[in-house]
Amino acid sequence: MAFVSNSARDAGPTIAGFFYQVNMSILRWIDLESSQRIELECGEDVDTVESDGENGAEKRLLEQLKLRSGRSLTLRSVEALQALANRCVHVEPNPNTQLLFRYLTTAAIGEETDWTGAEPGIATWQAIREGEYGERPRSEAIARLRSFLAQLPRPAKIEEPPWALLQAAVADEDAFFRLVMGFEWATGQPGLDQTEAEIRSVLLQRGYAGDDAEAGFLYEHLVSYVFRSLSRKGRAPLTAADLAATCAQRTRSANDDELITLIRADIAQANARLEEVEST
Repeated sequence: MAFVSNSARDAGPTIAGFFYQVNMSILRWIDLESSQRIELECGEDVDTVESDGENGAEKRLLEQLKLRSGRSLTLRSVEALQALANRCVHVEPNPNTQLLFRYLTTAAIGEETDWTGAEPGIATWQAIREGEYGERPRSEAIARLRSFLAQLPRPAKIEEPPWALLQAAVADEDAFFRLVMGFEWATGQPGLDQTEAEIRSVLLQRGYAGDDAEAGFLYEHLVSYVFRSLSRKGRAPLTAADLAATCAQRTRSANDDELITLIRADIAQANARLEEVEST
């Protein structure tokens, strides 16, 4: 009889998600200004940090990245609630740092059950952030969000201290408004293949590569660089100067080539299994 494997041991989705994190790290790295730096796996998956040289103040964009297939995101989603709780955890010990949290995912916005608004909860949240409501509709939307979040039970995956911080923010109108304005939902974002294509295109547009072949080589060179950076303890931040130096280097080790080949093969196998399941 054929051996029955354990699907829970499949690392394909995890590796694909990690590769997606690398792609997004490269995109943020390419867009860096001279006063900024990228810190990986510091606050969240990718932190873009800008320091004010005059008074030492710091602005930090913390991005949590989720590669999702066939799932929508609502305010009931455990991962959405985890992200909100994480934001509260970051804010408490960093009162003097200007923090913006972005939850970036390929998932689309879904509709919450027991939600009374005209738009889904996450869409309502974003409309408040973007100033789409007048004063009264905004107050009503904020009250609706607070009421909805206040009645949700704590998911088992979220420990009590972070959940208590989130609930405290929900209970306080001013604190909740700061939470809304400091937390961005970036849903329906491009996936793994699309982000790779975007990186190659930007490398061409900005003159780092002269043709498609060179852009492909350089893309994989940057992937290897970021993977090595993530695997080291005490990793240094990524800067615009680092990007220029790395792009100027035109050699890759055999180990880097083997690493990328293995990752691509594993992702391809995972995608083939997913397509078979969806077809069935």
